[in-house]
Amino acid sequence: MIHPALVACIAAAVGACAKPAPPPEPAAGTPMAIAAPFDRTWQASVDVLAGRHLPIQTMDRATGRIVVNAVRVNPAGAVAELGATAHPWADCGSVEHQYYQPNTASYAVHVRTDGGASTVALAVTFSAANSGSPARPCTSKGVLEAELGKEIKEHAERRSP
Repeated sequence: MIHPALVACIAAAVGACAKPAPPPEPAAGTPMAIAAPFDRTWQASVDVLAGRHLPIQTMDRATGRIVVNAVRVNPAGAVAELGATAHPWADCGSVEHQYYQPNTASYAVHVRTDGGASTVALAVTFSAANSGSPARPCTSKGVLEAELGKEIKEHAERRSP
């Protein structure tokens, strides 16, 4: 007969090894016109993400999709701190005039061909998580998407053919 304490230890060990489910992929936002062919816009998207040291989780050229999941976006790391001012990239809510600060972001980039040109659509999903509490979803203010879109557009359009 197996001792109940041994069963409890095995169950705890198995539970400790289980990986949490990855966050859902953010849906890509409104497409931005790029005066460059798909290949240059695709490479510019990869280059811009790499230049920001964002680890690409999924890269599927056939569908034009690039995904970066759950990277840290604040120096505090794993703890969603309260701050006196709202974060410029996302609204994570507030408590008594203290604003939750996002601590992770997931990125989705969608590149499409458009004749001899292309489009790129971006979305960033932010969350704020405290230890012991579920992640708090945040609403993007579109600032980071606009910055990335502008950088990808400039990079794609200035590259030599």
